[in-house]
Amino acid sequence: MNTLIKKSAMYGLLCTAAATQAVNAATCDYSVSNEWRTGFTASVKIANDSSSAIDDWEVTWEYGDGSTVTNSWNANISGTDPFTATPLSWNGTIQPGQSVEFGIQGTKGQPGAAALLPAVTGEVCGGNGSSSASNSSAVSSSSSVSSSSSSSGELPSVTLERIFPNLTLEQPTAMVQSPDGSRWYILEKRGVVSWVDAANNSATSVNTYIDLSDIVNDSVEGGMLDMAFHPDYPDNKGVLLSFTENAPSDSDAALVSVVARFAESEDGTTLVESSREDILTLEQPFNNHNGGQIRFGPDGYLYIAFGDGGSANDPFNNAQNTDNWYGALLRIDVDSETPYGIPVDNPFAAGGGAPEIYAYGLRNPWRFSFDPQTDRLWAADVGQASFEEVNLIENGGNYGWRCREGFEATDNECTTTGPYVDPIIAYSRDEGQSITGGFVYRGLNMPGLTGAYVFGDYGSGTVWAVTEPSPGEYERTVMAQTDLLISSFARDVNGELYAVDISGGALYRLVKEDSSSSSSSSLSSASVASSLSSSSASSSSSVPGSVVECSVTPVGIWSGGYQLDVGVSNTGTQAVSSWMLEMTFGAPPEVTSSWNVELEASGNTLTATDVGWNGNLQPGQSTSFGFQGSHGGDFVVPECIGLNRP
Repeated sequence: MNTLIKKSAMYGLLCTAAATQAVNAATCDYSVSNEWRTGFTASVKIANDSSSAIDDWEVTWEYGDGSTVTNSWNANISGTDPFTATPLSWNGTIQPGQSVEFGIQGTKGQPGAAALLPAVTGEVCGGNGSSSASNSSAVSSSSSVSSSSSSSGELPSVTLERIFPNLTLEQPTAMVQSPDGSRWYILEKRGVVSWVDAANNSATSVNTYIDLSDIVNDSVEGGMLDMAFHPDYPDNKGVLLSFTENAPSDSDAALVSVVARFAESEDGTTLVESSREDILTLEQPFNNHNGGQIRFGPDGYLYIAFGDGGSANDPFNNAQNTDNWYGALLRIDVDSETPYGIPVDNPFAAGGGAPEIYAYGLRNPWRFSFDPQTDRLWAADVGQASFEEVNLIENGGNYGWRCREGFEATDNECTTTGPYVDPIIAYSRDEGQSITGGFVYRGLNMPGLTGAYVFGDYGSGTVWAVTEPSPGEYERTVMAQTDLLISSFARDVNGELYAVDISGGALYRLVKEDSSSSSSSSLSSASVASSLSSSSASSSSSVPGSVVECSVTPVGIWSGGYQLDVGVSNTGTQAVSSWMLEMTFGAPPEVTSSWNVELEASGNTLTATDVGWNGNLQPGQSTSFGFQGSHGGDFVVPECIGLNRP
């Protein structure tokens, strides 16, 4: 998911709610949470600031530029500009001090323009709301920001904690989380894509999403290489795959790189193989340096990485030849034409080279990513024999291969004179042998790492972080030393990072070395999309002598229901092998669902125990779990008492 800078328009309007005939103060907030070239997601929050309940709310907004709503959650949407939202059965009443929030997905009336911030009106909002918000934040193009907002000070050490410990995959090459955070999709080199419930860490099997093993050529560096959800997914059910297959019998190529679009089945559990539509193909002269990553950028365009064609030292001088796609990062528009169109600001859109090229002079870019806060495009490029490097990709940039490797000139014959864009960092072969690109950290569990670019090395198993203490000055710090063959990193919807071990077939989460967090990285679709948060209050306590403490944080409270997150920490000096805690409610808790915990209710008391894999807590370590329930009216966040469990 490509999260841009959030833009909000606050419309605080006093109103008389017809349902209560009492003066209510409601704040209606329309916020754009994500946008791309052709579409956007947004949320509307209605907060009851009065002393009386609001019942059966209704709000309306109008875009005026042809923008349309294509999907919604937590509300019924009707009409066509203006659009009207009414509640579902469970969120129609807003108690004093509480709020409801619903989300929408839409298409822009003017592709490429910034998503609009319409005024939200209605009796609950006063009926006469008019927007005074300035819509000044346009969709940013990549590489346009000069600062990475890196953390300053000492970086935390990290460790890699295995997730889904009951699963062993066959040469996994990548893992990708669904846009709503509910699933992890796992790619295996042999040509299979599977998925697993992101909240079910004890899963013992995976679900096959698509099996292309009969057509995928997985020799040497080939195979199933990457996956990307279309920005309008799930509305259009579009999913793109990057893989290699056998070359035609009349071709001298070793294999063929393919980027293809597939449609998802109606129930969303599989991809329909017969729906395949090839977007582009590239014959590979050798079966190494295939690249193969695909990713939609914040501009809504599809970015595709290809290596220099393989062998060694780029024997055909492909990477400096802008008439082909080898050793290049491509950028195409898969929505404007069939099979694709060319963005007008591509460097060779008007001639002088292949119009698909966005940047070139790369040897074998293995994993690139966009920083969701700055939109900067980071790419790792695997070296020949001297240096591995990290690059910040610019529109039209020439990154030097085969003339340069790292910061130095090579012994290869060079037919161009530059200018070349140097990497921001490079390291020699005594530190690693094959770089694997990662992500800029924007999660919450490791605040000292915020803004740092995290990456690793396939050969040495080292994990580093790159920071930018001042503009243009970069530092590289070792974060962890592992024995894994890291084929890929991954990022979840909350910004937390993961690693894939192709050799051991295992998946890992990056956590602080002194604080192993087992919190679920997937909320329900509704909670991720609408970021429900009616209170930041938490309650915690412990009995005398206890080494286990707990805190309760409300994720969402609505009329008739609630969702709570509970943190469990070992604050003592001895390890615990399992834990138990109690929460006291004002009424029976009426739990409807839970994750990462065993719950037992007795009257107003809810007892929680670990589920085995999250019970062992070393001193200073923590874990978390969550649950949802129903309530009959006023809801008070419960107190929590942590107990040692024999």
